Amino acid sequence: MPGIPLDKVLANTAVEIERMAEKAAELDGLVAEMVLQSGPLTREGAEALQDVDRLRQSLECMVFLVRNLAAGAGGSCEVEAEAAAEGIYLRDFKETCMGA
Repeated sequence: MPGIPLDKVLANTAVEIERMAEKAAELDGLVAEMVLQSGPLTREGAEALQDVDRLRQSLECMVFLVRNLAAGAGGSCEVEAEAAAEGIYLRDFKETCMGA
Protein backbone atom coordinates (compact mmCIF):
# COMPACT_ATOMS: atom_id res chain seq x y z
CA MET A 1 0.00 0.00 0.00
CA PRO A 2 1.31 3.46 -0.83
CA GLY A 3 1.44 6.41 1.54
CA ILE A 4 -1.82 8.20 2.26
CA PRO A 5 -2.40 11.70 3.64
CA LEU A 6 -3.06 11.55 7.37
CA ASP A 7 -6.00 13.94 7.11
CA LYS A 8 -7.65 11.57 4.62
CA VAL A 9 -7.14 8.54 6.89
CA LEU A 10 -8.64 10.49 9.79
CA ALA A 11 -11.59 11.74 7.74
CA ASN A 12 -12.30 8.21 6.47
CA THR A 13 -12.01 6.86 9.99
CA ALA A 14 -14.48 9.47 11.27
CA VAL A 15 -17.01 8.25 8.71
CA GLU A 16 -16.54 4.66 9.88
CA ILE A 17 -16.86 5.64 13.55
CA GLU A 18 -20.02 7.58 12.72
CA ARG A 19 -21.52 4.40 11.23
CA MET A 20 -20.63 2.55 14.43
CA ALA A 21 -22.23 5.30 16.52
CA GLU A 22 -25.43 4.97 14.51
CA LYS A 23 -25.47 1.21 15.13
CA ALA A 24 -24.78 1.79 18.82
CA ALA A 25 -27.77 4.17 18.95
CA GLU A 26 -29.95 1.44 17.44
CA LEU A 27 -28.64 -1.06 19.98
CA ASP A 28 -29.25 1.43 22.77
CA GLY A 29 -32.92 1.54 21.84
CA LEU A 30 -33.20 -2.23 21.47
CA VAL A 31 -31.52 -2.94 24.79
CA ALA A 32 -33.77 -0.41 26.50
CA GLU A 33 -36.84 -2.10 25.04
CA MET A 34 -35.65 -5.56 26.06
CA VAL A 35 -34.76 -4.49 29.58
CA LEU A 36 -38.01 -2.64 30.11
CA GLN A 37 -40.12 -5.49 28.68
CA SER A 38 -38.50 -8.02 30.99
CA GLY A 39 -40.22 -6.56 34.05
CA PRO A 40 -39.04 -4.22 36.78
CA LEU A 41 -35.67 -2.61 36.14
CA THR A 42 -32.95 -4.59 37.89
CA ARG A 43 -29.47 -3.39 38.78
CA GLU A 44 -28.05 -5.51 35.96
CA GLY A 45 -30.58 -4.09 33.51
CA ALA A 46 -29.76 -0.54 34.53
CA GLU A 47 -26.04 -1.25 34.15
CA ALA A 48 -26.60 -2.73 30.68
CA LEU A 49 -28.52 0.38 29.65
CA GLN A 50 -25.77 2.63 30.97
CA ASP A 51 -23.04 0.60 29.25
CA VAL A 52 -24.72 0.71 25.84
CA ASP A 53 -25.48 4.43 26.24
CA ARG A 54 -21.85 5.08 27.22
CA LEU A 55 -20.68 3.18 24.13
CA ARG A 56 -22.95 5.27 21.91
CA GLN A 57 -21.83 8.54 23.50
CA SER A 58 -18.15 7.58 23.31
CA LEU A 59 -18.42 6.76 19.61
CA GLU A 60 -20.22 10.04 18.94
CA CYS A 61 -17.45 11.93 20.75
CA MET A 62 -14.80 10.03 18.81
CA VAL A 63 -16.36 11.22 15.55
CA PHE A 64 -15.81 14.83 16.63
CA LEU A 65 -12.28 14.14 17.83
CA VAL A 66 -11.17 12.35 14.68
CA ARG A 67 -12.82 14.94 12.39
CA ASN A 68 -11.10 17.74 14.32
CA LEU A 69 -7.76 15.94 14.04
CA ALA A 70 -8.32 15.51 10.30
CA ALA A 71 -9.03 19.23 9.91
CA GLY A 72 -5.96 20.08 11.97
CA ALA A 73 -3.66 17.78 9.99
CA GLY A 74 -4.44 19.66 6.79
CA GLY A 75 -2.59 17.23 4.53
CA SER A 76 0.69 18.14 6.20
CA CYS A 77 1.94 14.58 6.41
CA GLU A 78 1.47 11.12 5.01
CA VAL A 79 1.36 7.81 6.77
CA GLU A 80 2.54 4.50 5.42
CA ALA A 81 -0.80 2.85 4.78
CA GLU A 82 0.43 -0.72 5.26
CA ALA A 83 1.98 0.06 8.65
CA ALA A 84 -1.05 2.06 9.77
CA ALA A 85 -3.39 -0.79 8.82
CA GLU A 86 -1.33 -3.50 10.50
CA GLY A 87 -3.51 -5.70 12.69
CA ILE A 88 -6.79 -4.50 11.20
CA TYR A 89 -8.50 -7.73 10.22
CA LEU A 90 -11.88 -6.38 9.10
CA ARG A 91 -11.42 -5.89 5.36
CA ASP A 92 -14.25 -3.38 4.90
CA PHE A 93 -13.08 -1.31 7.87
CA LYS A 94 -9.51 -1.35 6.55
CA GLU A 95 -10.56 -0.35 3.04
CA THR A 96 -12.82 2.43 4.30
CA CYS A 97 -10.26 3.97 6.60
CA MET A 98 -7.24 3.56 4.34
CA GLY A 99 -8.95 4.54 1.08
CA ALA A 100 -7.33 7.43 -0.74
